[in-house]
Amino acid sequence: MYEQTIAVVGMGLRYPSAETKEALCSMLEQGISAPVGDHQARGDLLGIPDYHRFLQSIRCIDHLDWFDNSYFGLVKPEVMEMPPELRLTMLCAAQTVMDGGYSTEKLSRRRCGAVVSHTTGSYRHLLPRTTFLSFFNNMPGMTCGYLAHYFRLNGPVYHLDSTCSSSLTAVAAACNHLLLGQADLMLAGGVQICLPINQQEARDMQSNVLSLGAEQRCIPFDIHAAGFYSGEGAGFVLLERYEDAVKRGDHIYGIIRGYGMQSNADLSPTIYAPNAQAQLTALRQAWDMAGITREDLTEFEAHGAATKQGDAAEVQSMTQALTGREKPEPVYLTAVKSNLGHTGCAAGITSLLKMLCAFQQHAVYPIAGFTEPAPELKLSEAHLEPVRRTIQMEPAKRRIADIGSYGLNELNVHLVLENYIPEQDAPVPEESRTCFLKCSGCTEDALRLCLEQIRQAVQETNQFGDLIYTLNCGREDLAYRCFLRFQDRQTLLEQLQDPDAVRVVKCRPMHGAAKAFSDPAQLGQAYLTGDAIDWCSWYQNAGYRSIPTVIYPFAHKSIWPKVPEQS
Repeated sequence: MYEQTIAVVGMGLRYPSAETKEALCSMLEQGISAPVGDHQARGDLLGIPDYHRFLQSIRCIDHLDWFDNSYFGLVKPEVMEMPPELRLTMLCAAQTVMDGGYSTEKLSRRRCGAVVSHTTGSYRHLLPRTTFLSFFNNMPGMTCGYLAHYFRLNGPVYHLDSTCSSSLTAVAAACNHLLLGQADLMLAGGVQICLPINQQEARDMQSNVLSLGAEQRCIPFDIHAAGFYSGEGAGFVLLERYEDAVKRGDHIYGIIRGYGMQSNADLSPTIYAPNAQAQLTALRQAWDMAGITREDLTEFEAHGAATKQGDAAEVQSMTQALTGREKPEPVYLTAVKSNLGHTGCAAGITSLLKMLCAFQQHAVYPIAGFTEPAPELKLSEAHLEPVRRTIQMEPAKRRIADIGSYGLNELNVHLVLENYIPEQDAPVPEESRTCFLKCSGCTEDALRLCLEQIRQAVQETNQFGDLIYTLNCGREDLAYRCFLRFQDRQTLLEQLQDPDAVRVVKCRPMHGAAKAFSDPAQLGQAYLTGDAIDWCSWYQNAGYRSIPTVIYPFAHKSIWPKVPEQS
């Protein structure tokens, strides 16, 4: 059933008012939109007073200048010459890898690649002078070069651009590499930044194409739909062949069963006009690959631009696809642009992440602000039911979603996603023998903060063995280190609740072949002196699984050029 399918095993994201999975799920569940904000902090970075006038309704990510260069071993002058899109990509990629239960050392043992897409702005013009670094670092293709170097990726790495469908195209491309056997793991995603650095760029960005919807809302398929506003965002997933993910015990968020792509060709009157027939062709390709029919679909996460032409084309293609459906249940219609706006290069990955969160929470999230369907769309005849409030689903219910993403360059992409229902295997018992936990940070403060987060996770988890396994095998070994020995959950908690009981040492991390140990005492001594450790060998055939848990607390360092105030 799941041959030639792809598992999503990790995710990382950053959106306005939703910088974590938990915050995004809360926003989606409540059916609210990200607030506009005043953009003053962004204006301060660029030396532009009243920057809100420049960005108007655009939803912006906070603290675009924050970057933890120490975590990646980068010096501050080099980071200064890296555009914000590159920095966000590296941070989100690191989150995604950790969320999937991988460290750089563990990742390097497998063929891992990356396909990314992001905007290209004018950041380098803020620098006092153009250098070799600033010139090349601002080339989009160099982003994957940084990922390959700092994450030790040894698979295919490249940047692509299909405008608004870029990041879903990146996911499809990454899946291809996995299915062709060219990689074992793939990172895929996109970043959208809106950063006009002067009045002229702001006027260009605030053209009619990027104008806000009615009353600064984006309500696709609604009687009040009047266009969209733009939003910033960054989203990534870590992908793996399904059978490998199950075999290796990786956490599975959802299963990609199929995808299709089709251009408008000459079917539309202009290059910018959406085309229902081309969208339908991409949809059918995805359904054929997934082996599903109109009867299997439970929900449709639409591109949802909230424009008359765009909404009409989507509904027309779905009407044709669902004609003849015999199931009495409607297909739930949702659209994440109602929450975050049009995130451009990151639009497709945003829709995918939204559906993965919905699957994890056993929920169908609403179209924010939806009141009444636009009558001309005839949604009921199309078997589509727009979601007005969060609907809770049975955890064991099979769910299959179609995700649509359409590019201004005429590339239409559809992806079929299924929820993962794990088999009810017997839980792995907590180990009774002496166990250990290792933890590290770039600074002692970061290490202590990480330990506090681990303490909370240990208190709350019902997968204690999996938690310790994930933290030991799926986190980096940095300069400040501690190594805790314990007999059970309670003795570990006692140490974590007493900071004085945790001895922190600073060492020089060694590189080279990772060493394996069979004795915990020797292992701890080697770790605290800086040795590279083969942590996975300790757990060989132990049966533990990776779980999403504590992510490294990146430092909030402001790294941005000093820009003189503009008139």
